[in-house]
Amino acid sequence: MKRIAKKKGRRKAAVAKRRTAARPKRKAARTPRRVKRKASPKRPGGARRMKKRAGARRTKPKAAKRTATAKHATTRLTLATPLAAPVAPLPPPQPGSVDALVPLVEDDLRGRGEDPPDPEVVNALATAGSGYRKGPGADPPFRIPVDIDERVAAGFVEYYWIGDRSPGPDRKGERETDARQWIRFNFEQIGPADATPTAIATLAAVALGVWKPNGDLLAQLKVYADAVAGWYRAGLS
Repeated sequence: MKRIAKKKGRRKAAVAKRRTAARPKRKAARTPRRVKRKASPKRPGGARRMKKRAGARRTKPKAAKRTATAKHATTRLTLATPLAAPVAPLPPPQPGSVDALVPLVEDDLRGRGEDPPDPEVVNALATAGSGYRKGPGADPPFRIPVDIDERVAAGFVEYYWIGDRSPGPDRKGERETDARQWIRFNFEQIGPADATPTAIATLAAVALGVWKPNGDLLAQLKVYADAVAGWYRAGLS
């Protein structure tokens, strides 16, 4: 019995050995590798189409903006056209007016060394000369080859220069004070009440320049002062 069991055991072992030798060993399964795809330098057609669409969308607002800018520019040009029109020159001042006499008085004073001349002095002389042009110095009813404004301006500047810059001893002191007081008194009685001290001194100098110390009485100085004050008042009206 033991021999039979041993034989059976040997047979089983031989069969198992043959089966093991007949079956080949299985290799371990390989893990599949992930292959990295290289980025293609060329963009796909879809991306190009998207870019073109985006470009087209961006272009539209720019065109609209240009159109709006052109409209604004057109509006500005339309508004600016009336301002760009040439301005008509101002008409010349009326003969005998203060505006006509001011430049003549200034030129005469500059010729005597007053550069620049005092504006208050110029205005006082031009105003008195304008009043004189409305009275005894008015234009004659016929044409004469003389610029009356130029003559009047030169005459008032001449008398002012004598009475203020080269008066001599007889026109200073009491005579100068009397002339200024009489001009001031005339303005206080009749006007204008807002005459400046420079205007009063200028008109008094004109009266002193007309007055002749060795030929006229002292009372005549007051007559000249009243006349000059009246011409100044007429020139303001």
